[in-house]
Formats: sequence, C-alpha cells, structure tokens
Amino acid sequence: MIPKEVFHYTTNCSALKILTGKQLRLGQYGYTNDPRETKERLFLPTFDTTNYDYEIGNRIFQEINKIIHNEWKILCVTTNHPKLEAAKSEQEKKEIREANPFLSGNARPRMWAQYAENHQGVCMKLNGEKLDQKIAEQLEETSTIFCRSTDYSDR
Repeated sequence: MIPKEVFHYTTNCSALKILTGKQLRLGQYGYTNDPRETKERLFLPTFDTTNYDYEIGNRIFQEINKIIHNEWKILCVTTNHPKLEAAKSEQEKKEIREANPFLSGNARPRMWAQYAENHQGVCMKLNGEKLDQKIAEQLEETSTIFCRSTDYSDR
C-alpha cells in the first residue's frame, strides 16, 4: 500500500509531460539514477548446500539480475519521515517541520540535486491512495505489482 502522500522529484520537462498527459511513466529498473538501486543483487542459497551446484546457481542469479534490470518497471517516490506521518494534528506537524524541515518529503536537498535538475526541477506531491488505485486499475491484470520502501543508512 502506498502511503497517503508521496513525492516525485523530476525534471521540468518530465513534469510538463506528466501534467499535460496526466500519466506517470514507469522507468526501467536498471536506469534509475540511484547507484544503490542499480547494483546487481547477490542471491545466496538459504537451504542445505551439500549438493548445491554453485556454477548453476550463479548462472540462475545472473539471469535473475538481468530480468530485474531489463524487464522490471519502477516508479520512484519519497515520503514524509515517519515522525511527521505519526503527528496527530496539523499543529504538531508544524512544530515538527519547524524543528527539522528536512523531514518533509518535498524538502530533501539530495533528492532535489539528484533527480530534479540540481534544484531547478520539480517535486510533485501525489495522493498515494489515488495513485495506488490507478496503478492497480492499469496494471493488475497484466503485471505483478510490488511496493516497498528502500531504507538507507550511513553505512
């Protein structure tokens, strides 16, 4: 389930296409502008490996990575910080934003730099519930829909 509010950072040109066409285009997973997302995944067996053929396993996992990067489609969005989402009132949200403005999904300097033309682009606030509904309407019969968050750490 997509959170109530999500934010999509993009270029001015892409924002204009989104607004005039009223469509979000899904991108290829392997072409995202995020070095962590485009790395190949290492899949390790989680079962008894006594008779496991590592050469065959490696070929299978290479094929899995090829499918992920070439066939999967992705829409990248960000959200408000959980502390902001948990606020009970608008006053509480205001106080949290005043204490740390970077908890808002539309106030992420690194996102502005990397995805929105180095602070010259656009951050679009989207209704997550409507987006979730539209994605299901458009894709559920032809695709498997997978929604997850990516957690980043300083390590």
